[in-house]
Amino acid sequence: MDFLHRHLRRLARVVDAATHDRRRLGTRHPARARSCDQAAAGNGDSVGIHIRLAPQERAAFYADWKAKKFHGLYATGAGAAGNAASRVENFMYSKGAYASGGYPDLDELFQKQAKERDPKKREAMLEQMNLEVLARLRLDRIAEPQLLDLGCGLGATLRSFARRLPRSKLVGITRVPWQVEQACDLNLAAGYGNRISVIEADYEDSALPSSSYDGVYALESSCHAKGADKAVLLAEAHRLLRSGGRLAVADGFLAGRCLSGLQRRIYRKLCECWVIEQLAQLDQFTARLGKLGFTEIRAENLQLRVAPSVMHVPWVSLKFLLNDVAFGERAMTRARWNNVLAPVLLPLVSAPLGPISYFMITATKT
Repeated sequence: MDFLHRHLRRLARVVDAATHDRRRLGTRHPARARSCDQAAAGNGDSVGIHIRLAPQERAAFYADWKAKKFHGLYATGAGAAGNAASRVENFMYSKGAYASGGYPDLDELFQKQAKERDPKKREAMLEQMNLEVLARLRLDRIAEPQLLDLGCGLGATLRSFARRLPRSKLVGITRVPWQVEQACDLNLAAGYGNRISVIEADYEDSALPSSSYDGVYALESSCHAKGADKAVLLAEAHRLLRSGGRLAVADGFLAGRCLSGLQRRIYRKLCECWVIEQLAQLDQFTARLGKLGFTEIRAENLQLRVAPSVMHVPWVSLKFLLNDVAFGERAMTRARWNNVLAPVLLPLVSAPLGPISYFMITATKT
């Protein structure tokens, strides 16, 4: 038995490595990914566990997994986003779409974590922001709303809306190819593959059909658009909205007093870290909305709501430096350094010390 246990533990390590490599290599190195699966199968045979390799097309795999057609041992990889509860919901919670049975203690733990609303936790704050954006889009009287996410990233907000709007159709735009691939995987895993589309496109010139959406929103992505008034982005949003459709933008804006000399240098470094030209000027942004013909323009200052999260992020960055770089195996690339530096600099130029504040801007296309 000790011999068997020793080899089973070895098999578990190899399967875990195979899963990691498949996620890391993706479709770029399919031969190398297959070799990891073959190694796992070979170790299984060595301890009397026969493993048959059965590669399957992605959509069919998720469909069979959800239908509980798999039995015995099968290796999978998932990159679900969110807090602990949302990450395990589909796989470990007994009512999850991809779970095969469950355990009462895990179900209880899921319920406890699902109720977590600590304001210092970024994920909980973002989920609350999703709810607030959804309320401001005013979709209650639309039976099958069509929504567009300008700068969707991995599509967490799209999936949040899909859960709450079961008859909606949602489209997300990103300029990053690997985000399209991972977002599609996450959408399939969550059971929304037929309702959410994520495409690679320029959100300032999307080529999507005009007057097609009841709601268009940009959550912390408008900052990457050109200009202080983000004129091109707003014109594209106006083109894509139907008459009566709603626009919602949540992001950092320059508002109030001007940047001081030191703060101006910090601000330029912050823009460099975020790889943006500049943040929008609040007055120019809202003026541009008016020129485009938007009505019911409203700017809500949410700085006090996000301040606890902003102040918490530097500590998360310090933890990353210590755990993953100083005492870990990750190399400190320029991109990682910028990701660590930006949240440390942000409080120095944000309200109340500086002119950057977090706003939710909403408007209606007439």
